[in-house]
Amino acid sequence: MINGRKYESSKRRKNSNIDRSLKRFFTSILDGSILTRRELVRQMPFIIFLTILALLYIGNQYHAEKVAIRISELKTDIKRLRSKSLSISSDLMYLSNQVEIKKLLHERGIKLEESTDPPQRIVVQPKKED
Repeated sequence: MINGRKYESSKRRKNSNIDRSLKRFFTSILDGSILTRRELVRQMPFIIFLTILALLYIGNQYHAEKVAIRISELKTDIKRLRSKSLSISSDLMYLSNQVEIKKLLHERGIKLEESTDPPQRIVVQPKKED
């Protein structure tokens, strides 16, 4: 039983020491005295380095999100333009059909007739040198 009391009293002392040290730590942060400690002053270049790294990380994350959004927009534009291109090329194929050309010429009153003669090959004779 005596050992149990000693254990409880030592446990209370440890808890009170921890509470006091936490109070001192937060008090030193709030009143700014932590900035004048030697250990912190020695670590200041490292803290500044970590701050710069954090800022670079935030900036890089922002840039990556911006690029991802731009890629997404470009993908939707590509899909839209691809479908537009396919529809235009199919319309062009349809309009370049021989029957459609005849119909368009007739509608516009242009008097052109389809040739019934097959195409002929033109052969050019090379000049003879004397």
